[in-house]
Amino acid sequence: MNEVGWNHNMAIKKLGVIAATLLILCLAQMAVAQDEDNPRTYMLEVGTSYYVYTPNTPTAQSMYAAFMLSRPYIDSWRFDVGFEDRYNEEAVSYGVVYTRFFKHSWRAWLGYGSGNSDVLSPDYRASIGVGKGIFSGFNLDVGYTRIQSRVANYADMYSIGYTWYLGNHIITGGGYHYDVGHPGNTVSQSVDLGISVGVWRQFYIGGGVRFGDVSYQLVPNSGQNLQVDYSEDSFFLSLSLYLKQDLGINLRVDSSENDFNNIHGFTMSVFKEW
Repeated sequence: MNEVGWNHNMAIKKLGVIAATLLILCLAQMAVAQDEDNPRTYMLEVGTSYYVYTPNTPTAQSMYAAFMLSRPYIDSWRFDVGFEDRYNEEAVSYGVVYTRFFKHSWRAWLGYGSGNSDVLSPDYRASIGVGKGIFSGFNLDVGYTRIQSRVANYADMYSIGYTWYLGNHIITGGGYHYDVGHPGNTVSQSVDLGISVGVWRQFYIGGGVRFGDVSYQLVPNSGQNLQVDYSEDSFFLSLSLYLKQDLGINLRVDSSENDFNNIHGFTMSVFKEW
């Protein structure tokens, strides 16, 4: 059995750093005078995940926190910090996304992230995208992401997706992803579909599937590239439940299967809005 151990003391220290960082951001933003015509809204989410890989039964564990602030129909910021322990490697990562809303249902966003691990986190991850409401309840998004590892690998990732609000209680969505990996100009493709049903600020129950092919080249220290190709299918089930008007929990289970592993995971988070 190759199981990653969980260092509770280290985890508590990392979670403390995450909480302190988000608290500082929260207090700094609250100190700025509110614009009465465009009041800000805030959300803080803290969560944890646990995944099991079979047949070799390693495990992956993570904790994360996200802080979001927005001015409805004007702009929004999202800050993420996380700690992950997987395959005998630990990583602290961070990310930020800024979204700006424009007239005629247009919006655009920029994102950036990085981390301190040679394996689990990229040297950098930069993204850009645009979206537009096509007709009532139907939104279309297109995006580009560049991921650079700390060795020679990097990837150009293109995506197109939609979200469709069907009445007051049903939301559907889906997307197509086309990734080009370097070196080797390898191509990975996937399609995902999802649906959720619920009542606004009470609960949402959802699920989705993704299926596709993955291809990339490893660049070991020997300098001889190793091609990796496999197919992967996955699904998830989720529940968002409001305990109060501004407080709730998210629960999610994931399962995926490829040529090397079966991966089963569980994620739980608590969120607070104000």
